[in-house]
Amino acid sequence: KINVIPLGIQSEKYHVNPLEKDHNRFALFVGRLIYYKGVIELIEALKKSHVKLIMIGEGPLKPLIEQSAETLLKKKQLILLPFQKKDTLNKYFNHCEFFILPSTHPSEAFGIVQLEAMIYAKPVISTNLPTGVPFVNQHKKTGLIVEPGNSDDLAQAMDVLWNNENLRTTYGKNAKKRCMDLFTKHQMISKTIDCLNSMIKKKDD
Repeated sequence: KINVIPLGIQSEKYHVNPLEKDHNRFALFVGRLIYYKGVIELIEALKKSHVKLIMIGEGPLKPLIEQSAETLLKKKQLILLPFQKKDTLNKYFNHCEFFILPSTHPSEAFGIVQLEAMIYAKPVISTNLPTGVPFVNQHKKTGLIVEPGNSDDLAQAMDVLWNNENLRTTYGKNAKKRCMDLFTKHQMISKTIDCLNSMIKKKDD
């Protein structure tokens, strides 16, 4: 009765290019700075870890983030950047150690940014929401999944990936394979056509 067709990205548009600006190792968050993205919880987790984070985004929670993360910003454990042009943004995905999607509410229905990290063979830390988010990222296969709103769990997951290169490599390879197998634009179009053809066939029968 129901066919689920995941969203897909155009994989050939994600080029492997270095960042012009030299950055040390960093984890990455990209998204609007709003309530359901879990950005406040991410800041609290960052205070409990040694991970360096680049946060790219804009939104109404930016002043609160700047206030709460004043110390992190001063010691450059956190770098806040506005939204970037697509080519530049892809360079951050390509250069990061792993990607974090700490969303706390079901308003986060899928999290296509996960795919934009996975296409670059980057592991993902996401949350166990009752949506498509944990379908994209598989726990201990393509990354790690934590409970939404739990900054302790998030900090621990961040430290696990930050301190284990082999794990990052393994999860990253699995992430790219899963993205290419299930979440490309070609797959999305092909499955949509198959679904429509199946519906037409059933109607004709």
